[in-house]
Amino acid sequence: MHDDNCFLIIPASGTGSRMNTDTPKQYLKLENGSTILDQSLETLLDLNQISGCVVAISDNDEYFMTSPYYSHPKLLATAKGGRERFHSVLNALSTLIEFAKDDDWV
Repeated sequence: MHDDNCFLIIPASGTGSRMNTDTPKQYLKLENGSTILDQSLETLLDLNQISGCVVAISDNDEYFMTSPYYSHPKLLATAKGGRERFHSVLNALSTLIEFAKDDDWV
């Protein structure tokens, strides 16, 4: 048995501009009424193997604070979303440094 943790990074700072919609795609509603992001968080945060999660969101995100997962115990922090996805992932990794050990998994 080992003490390694497994963390998630979820880049969710897109604006939906290519979809030509006012609502960012991660906040579009599914048939069950849940947003795409909430459905993803519900599924992933329920896994016992996941120790924690950092979600990268846009500076002007006005949706995530209303998510039922905003105060989930496994949600460690939010990170600033970047201009491109890789910027968002890098910012989330930089935030995760506060919580993860060198030999943990992401």
